[in-house]
Amino acid sequence: LAPSLNSATPSVFGLLALQFVIYAMVLLAIRYVIKAKWQAIGVHFRHFGRSLVYGIGLFAGAFIIVMGSALIIESMFHVTQPQSNPVFKVIQDAGTPAQMAGMLLLVGLIGPIFEEILFRGVIYTSMRQVMPPVLAIPLNGLLFAAVHGDVHSLGPLMVLGMLLAYGYERTRSIATSAITHCLWNTQTFLVFTTLFS
Repeated sequence: LAPSLNSATPSVFGLLALQFVIYAMVLLAIRYVIKAKWQAIGVHFRHFGRSLVYGIGLFAGAFIIVMGSALIIESMFHVTQPQSNPVFKVIQDAGTPAQMAGMLLLVGLIGPIFEEILFRGVIYTSMRQVMPPVLAIPLNGLLFAAVHGDVHSLGPLMVLGMLLAYGYERTRSIATSAITHCLWNTQTFLVFTTLFS
């Protein structure tokens, strides 16, 4: 939320601190307010090797599928503004190596893990209690895309969200979708900083 305000660009480390506070509050709410048990929402390390292999394979597939869908959407609707995402503005303004490392930590590791616990662990698991995967996967993908607030990337983000939900559905482990999500965000960060910074 901070980068979208019409004020001075927030400090990268201030943004990191803010994210840590928000994530901690939500995780505490998950554990103590809705009383979710970590294993029930896929937060465990059982069969981690399988999740690692599946997560890396899903990332490779996601790269082809999401990029393909992005090209189709771009050619059909002429939308190509990835830098419209407010997070990209903060990345552009992160000038020092320490700031860049902090943003990479947030974008490539902390953020994806938190999002997977929330979107796949809590929300998708709840959806599966009332609907089959054929409905839960696209709805979860749509919600995941909508929350990111980037209209120009809505289609590709929905496809990515669906693939992450599919990976979680297959393994019932946050590790699978988190690995895919971390790899996705890291490569996006590296590509963006190489091309636009």
